[in-house]
Amino acid sequence: METVKVFVAVFCTCAVMIGGMKILLGGVLEDSGKYILALILVVTTVGALTNIDISIKTDNFKMIERTDNNAEALISYETKYLIKEIFKKENVTYKKIDVKTTKTDDGSIVISEVIIYEPEPVERAEDLIITNQIAPKVTVK
Repeated sequence: METVKVFVAVFCTCAVMIGGMKILLGGVLEDSGKYILALILVVTTVGALTNIDISIKTDNFKMIERTDNNAEALISYETKYLIKEIFKKENVTYKKIDVKTTKTDDGSIVISEVIIYEPEPVERAEDLIITNQIAPKVTVK
């Protein structure tokens, strides 16, 4: 019964699309459109009659769910970007930057610590993080 439902649905869809193309386009791309829709109709009909699964697999196209971990990662990434831009403007060099975040009781995400690896000059790097109020704690390694 499922096979009949699929066939009828595809047939009706193709018929409506062919009619819509004829009305809207009035001959432009009409033939090639008919051939494409006819091919879709034939493939789905053959697939329905032979029980071949021709459905499109959507496993690779799943939307990324928004979770707290994604939000924390985004905040961390944006903070790293901000620090890199400030350091570039102020001519501070570094090897690596890590941003630690924590989630508060009310669900807010706050930056708890910024770790800067091998900054030059050290004092200027720490000062830029504190004066720009990016994080309450700066660790230099």
